[in-house]
Amino acid sequence: MKGIALILISQIILVARCQGNSTSLIGTTWVNEIAEHNCNDSLKFESDSTVIWYSCEIAWHFDARYSRRNDTITILIVDAQFEVDNTDGLEPTSKWILLIKNTELEHEYIGHKDSSGFKEVSKETYGMISNYKKVK
Repeated sequence: MKGIALILISQIILVARCQGNSTSLIGTTWVNEIAEHNCNDSLKFESDSTVIWYSCEIAWHFDARYSRRNDTITILIVDAQFEVDNTDGLEPTSKWILLIKNTELEHEYIGHKDSSGFKEVSKETYGMISNYKKVK
């Protein structure tokens, strides 16, 4: 009897932990204020795998793919969208890894692809980027 009770308690704890990480991103919008440019970048999560990134500096919406594991979001972007109409079959050229911290998304990694793979941006770059804040 004691063994069954322990199994039930461990299953309840496991379910509670999983539910705590299952908050959907679908339909949420996150904004990154760029004060010196008086504009905002944004991420709008459209489905369980697509996100739209708006870059205010170039006034362009990028369709991107994302995946989520617990509190970590990986976003893959094809930067060529700014130059061509159809990006089908093109490989992602930017990779972001963001950490969910309550109502903010913090950049953990930003990489741009070259001939040998993704290369991380300089550490100074992270200091110039504010966190995305959830607005919806």
